[in-house]
Amino acid sequence: MGFVDTVLGNLSLHAAAHSQAESNAEPRKRAGVLIPLIVDHENDSVHVILTRRSFSLRTHPGEVALPGGRMDETDADISATALREAWEEIGLHPSHVRIVSTHESAISLHKLVVTPVCGIILDSVLQKSSAEESSAGTTTTSPSTVKHDQILQTMTLNESETDLVAKTLSMLQLNKDEVESAFAVPLQFFLSAKHHEEQEFIKNDGGVGVWRAHRFLFRGYSIFGLTAHFLVEFAVVATGKLPEFAMISQMERPQI
Repeated sequence: MGFVDTVLGNLSLHAAAHSQAESNAEPRKRAGVLIPLIVDHENDSVHVILTRRSFSLRTHPGEVALPGGRMDETDADISATALREAWEEIGLHPSHVRIVSTHESAISLHKLVVTPVCGIILDSVLQKSSAEESSAGTTTTSPSTVKHDQILQTMTLNESETDLVAKTLSMLQLNKDEVESAFAVPLQFFLSAKHHEEQEFIKNDGGVGVWRAHRFLFRGYSIFGLTAHFLVEFAVVATGKLPEFAMISQMERPQI
């Protein structure tokens, strides 16, 4: 069984337990983030799309994040929240994504109950992207399109980033008020100790001690905090493998 088949099989069987905090939280205290996957069957690879938040934002400016935000009263559920936010932030239309799993929630530093939802970009969308680029011969990028062509000036495509990944990134339409850039990371990256380190933060809830947190460095991007936590937990579920470093339990993270 190949890597893609393993990931898809594990996600199809996953059923996240609902936490007490999630069950008790009002909609305005809940948030959803999308873990958007680019599944490349030909190269047997899976990549996660991440964003760098705009430097002009009031909260977490310039930080790496998954597309997402607070739940709206009009959202049918947390999956609808994650899809709506991804559409608003990176132009990924809800009809282009298949939700495959919902994962364990965690508490943010702002005391929101945040739930990660995994969505696979449909094969038909990926194939259309590749076909359009092939027929065009060259790709023209509008000012509102992802800054991937700029990113490529500072890196070379290698085995960790396939043509399909580059083409998928190039079709995204970023909301420049919220998103500075978008990039994709191989799923296995979040299990490797090579670019991982552990951070500690002094507790801000009046408790004694520190919170533990993961941090990864990927091509100039620093991936840390709740985003890194979600991605490690997700990679474990999706691959069925443990990371090469110590995991962080929910009790070692902020609590309500």
